[in-house]
Amino acid sequence: MRKGVTLIEVILYVGFAVAILPVILYFLLTSIQLMTKNQVAADVERTAIFITQILTQTIRNADAVNYPLIGENSPALSLIIFSGTATTTAVFDLGNGRIQMREGAAVPFLLNSPDVVVSGLLF
Repeated sequence: MRKGVTLIEVILYVGFAVAILPVILYFLLTSIQLMTKNQVAADVERTAIFITQILTQTIRNADAVNYPLIGENSPALSLIIFSGTATTTAVFDLGNGRIQMREGAAVPFLLNSPDVVVSGLLF
């Protein structure tokens, strides 16, 4: 008796593999897309929490608001902070899709990564 695989068995195995492979690829691609979507959402959420914490801390330390005036909206927020004999102005605004914070004449500190683009900011 010969041991081996018949042509019909080979055709059946190949047909089964051809039928199952697209289903496996579909589930694999779907799970990769969901993973990417979840990572992006988590990155946006982390950035939002960080910016909110910086804004909250700066607003709590502020003594006055330069702008926007009461009842008005502005794409920037300017706060006055008195510390001893020094007066500092903290400004939050949007530049090139990134929220930036400037204290006095210092170089702006970018609050969000280049991966998270902010399209609008209104205080």
